[in-house]
Order: sequence, then structure tokens, then C-alpha cells
Amino acid sequence: MPSKARALSVTEHTIRRRVAAGAVRIRREDGRTLIWVSLTPSRQITDPDTNMSTDVSDAAAEAIKKLARLLEHERTQSAALEQRASNVEQTAAMYQEQARNLEEENGRLAAQLVLPAPAPRPWWQRWRRG
Repeated sequence: MPSKARALSVTEHTIRRRVAAGAVRIRREDGRTLIWVSLTPSRQITDPDTNMSTDVSDAAAEAIKKLARLLEHERTQSAALEQRASNVEQTAAMYQEQARNLEEENGRLAAQLVLPAPAPRPWWQRWRRG
């Protein structure tokens, strides 16, 4: 296995660890060990949350980067929408308070403006104008 490790630019211990973890497939034939190697180039990607590295293909790495950008964009939009919702709630509360104040003022003014009750007229005078 040392020659295989050199060909893959890793140590023999790394190959054994990856085989044990299931990251690399092997097959034994006629006393030889065959290691399955992906034809697509791979590289290490580090997860910023867990700080762990993983081997992925270039296509997968690009997809991961694109999804990370989309996630960041969605987070930015979500924060902006939350800010707008907060502003709308504050504005609605302000207008409700103004409406209550105007209703109170209208009640006070109506109480001050007391009109005398109209003089009663006989029923037959209701059809006459003036």
C-alpha cells in the first residue's frame, strides 16, 4: 500500500483511515489491494461552522459555494424584511395612538358643543316648510 499512498500524495495511515471510515472503496483481488479513485479532481472544503475539512469534487465545491452565497443572500433579505416589519409595527402603533387621541378630543368637543333641543311642533306642521 505504500506505493498507492505515494500515488495519491497521502500517507499509508491516511488511506487505512479513509478505508475504515468508508470514504475510499477497496477491493482485494489475487493478493492485491485495488483502491477506487474518483476520476474527477477533488479538493478539501472546510466547514466554517465546525471547522472540519472534507474531500469534495470541483463540481460539488462550486455547488457548495453557490449554495453558501444563496444562503447569505437569503439571510440578508430576511434581516431586511424583519427590519421593515418592525418599522411597520411601530408606525401602526403610532397611528392607533393618534386615532385614540382624536376620538378622545372629538368626545370632549362634542360635550362642549351642546345644541339646544329643537322645539316640538305639532304633527301637522311637519309638512310645512319653515
